[in-house]
Amino acid sequence: MEEFDVQVGLKVWVKPSTGLRSRKEPFESTIIKVGKKYFYLDENSNFGREYKFELKSKVEANSSNYPDKVYPCLQAIQDEEEQNELWEKLSKLFNFYTCPYSLKQLRLINQIIEPEKVS
Repeated sequence: MEEFDVQVGLKVWVKPSTGLRSRKEPFESTIIKVGKKYFYLDENSNFGREYKFELKSKVEANSSNYPDKVYPCLQAIQDEEEQNELWEKLSKLFNFYTCPYSLKQLRLINQIIEPEKVS
């Protein structure tokens, strides 16, 4: 995730956790307060409760099991989701006890993953 400066009035996007909550889709909110360790979002974003996030990790501080996370824009959330989907897809391709790929295929894959190390 790209880093961004947290400041009062900044519009950010919140990605709700996978826990059982009423919100499932990302939503926009506004930073209303910034402290030394935490920043706070508009209370309307969290159904009238304090919505507190850690400055360093951008992760919800009030939640124990399934914290929400703040992003600078919706595209950052979509990029992270795509990265996770691609990783899951690729990890399934290489989860074999025997190699189903030819040496030529493996060399091509390696060239994409580590272009500077291929001679």
